[in-house]
Amino acid sequence: MFKILLPCSYEESTTVQINPDVVTGSGKILLVDDEELIRTTGKLMLEEMGYTVLLAENGRSAVELFKQVYREIDLVVMDMVMPEMNGGDAFEEMRSIDPACKVIISSGFSKSRSIDELKKSGLSGFIQKPFRNSQLSQMLAEVLSN
Repeated sequence: MFKILLPCSYEESTTVQINPDVVTGSGKILLVDDEELIRTTGKLMLEEMGYTVLLAENGRSAVELFKQVYREIDLVVMDMVMPEMNGGDAFEEMRSIDPACKVIISSGFSKSRSIDELKKSGLSGFIQKPFRNSQLSQMLAEVLSN
């Protein structure tokens, strides 16, 4: 057993303001990424913006979860490159379940021809990793308002 002694302060604490460029919102988002760190930090980031978040670790598990609760999901944010099923294939399966689903693909690779093809099939957006909270929040707001 040990004790930690911390000094007391009677000064009023200052509040830290969230980045004014971050747009808050509401709704349920399915976040899909094969990297646990990205899922964890992404979930916290999205919850700070006001969203409820479901997580999936790859395209296949995302499609299975989507089949069960797609009526509750307002938007999917999904990595493009993942094991088992990539984001493009998962997007196409989700569209076959719900043609009106809204999906944003994220990738560390630059936008490719396959993204352009997915956009023709109804992809809602593409965001390049790494991205800032403000960039993601603004894209979410734009996609959810359409």
